[in-house]
Amino acid sequence: MTAIVFSLVAAIGFGTAPIFTRTALQGFSFLPAVWTSLIVSFFLAAALALVFARQDLDNLTLVAFLWILAVALTHHVCGRPQNYLSVSIIGASRASLFFSSQAPVAAFVAVVFLGESISLLIVIGTVGVVAGLIAGSGDSLLEGWRTDRRYLLGYLVALSAGSAYGMVNIFVKKANESLDSPLLVTSISLLIGISLLAPLVAPRTVKEGRNTSDLRRTLIFVVLAGLAAGVGVNSLYFALLTGDVVIVTPITSIAPLVTVLIAHVFISRQEQVTLRLAAGTAMAVVGVILVSLAGRV
Repeated sequence: MTAIVFSLVAAIGFGTAPIFTRTALQGFSFLPAVWTSLIVSFFLAAALALVFARQDLDNLTLVAFLWILAVALTHHVCGRPQNYLSVSIIGASRASLFFSSQAPVAAFVAVVFLGESISLLIVIGTVGVVAGLIAGSGDSLLEGWRTDRRYLLGYLVALSAGSAYGMVNIFVKKANESLDSPLLVTSISLLIGISLLAPLVAPRTVKEGRNTSDLRRTLIFVVLAGLAAGVGVNSLYFALLTGDVVIVTPITSIAPLVTVLIAHVFISRQEQVTLRLAAGTAMAVVGVILVSLAGRV
């Protein structure tokens, strides 16, 4: 039950973050927005770690650090930048739909590397996710390179981000097994991600900050995106401490429902939430629910 609760909180955090990201990207390009949001997420995680998990640092081993490094590379250096890039190209609601691809990816990797068994429900759920992605994508994906190449790129980047998020769950599970401290796993992985991106992104962030006409508004939404993502990351890592990957991942994958709802209510001028997109989102969520049920069989 604890894992399910944390998974639902993670879904809310991950579903809210793209909305703030969409607005923040009006003032920053995606890499400065990523780097700044990572810093915000890090301070949130580090503050919690200092209060609740300071003593766990003594248990950090080389094996645990290597798993945390894998988490950082996959989640913060690969996943989040692709997340922000896809949002900047195709919008929050469409991009979030493709992030649900993490469910079948995580299920597949869990079978291969963790020895978990795959069932008919997982297969059906995976088909449901893919069908939802196609149904929600609209004409731009079907027409492809001929009429809307930029949108197709956005879909591919979002799909890649979802795949990275699926891999992250496996690495987090192994890191938690080695260190048994989700807060430290979160804090250290975020710090690694920030450090690796800094040489490339820090100068550009300073430059764009000086040239942004409404820096205060941009920073507010970057901070909100970082906090929302930080809540999602911390909750996800806690969920994976006690729950199986095939249970946690599908539940967190309902984040697109949160994104679509918020987009429809608050940023309808920026986001066109069509009936087809909503239907595709619902179909994808049904798919991940079936995958979740498969984990209980």
